[in-house]
Amino acid sequence: MFECESEKESVKKFVTENAVQMLDALLASHRKRLQFAKFLEKEVCSELLEFIERVDEVDSILYYGRTDLDINVVMKDIFNTFIKESSDMEVNIPIGIKRELTKLFAQENASFKENPFKTAYTQVKRELRQGAFMRYVETEDFIRDGAHLCAQLVVTRKESQSCGSLNLLRVQ
Repeated sequence: MFECESEKESVKKFVTENAVQMLDALLASHRKRLQFAKFLEKEVCSELLEFIERVDEVDSILYYGRTDLDINVVMKDIFNTFIKESSDMEVNIPIGIKRELTKLFAQENASFKENPFKTAYTQVKRELRQGAFMRYVETEDFIRDGAHLCAQLVVTRKESQSCGSLNLLRVQ
């Protein structure tokens, strides 16, 4: 692990200050995403990540204009699975957003040219980042791989701050 407690605290501070980018970097890695998904299952909040993945899928379908899928069916399934009151995987979103989506999906001939879940997506991702992700950074799985994510983020952002100054690469 870390050579001293101050190194661990340096990583925690970096992660906290860069939580948006750190979560995005974690989700961009298939292996790290799977590890995080296992953690979320233990935390009984896997619906957060599943909702994010499904909404990302809708964006992809809309962007690439796939015609092999009925986008209305896909979106209604997302609504019924994650937004509809008392659904098994209902995500916690503000009541105003829930009402707006409920009204939209109550329309019989609703047709979608853009993703109606973007506001809910932003709320769910914020909840994931501020809640489960911040608990995840305390786990051995994250501590083992977290330094590499931090290093990747620093290099990607091309900041003058080096990972060496944070002692991030001393994780064993």
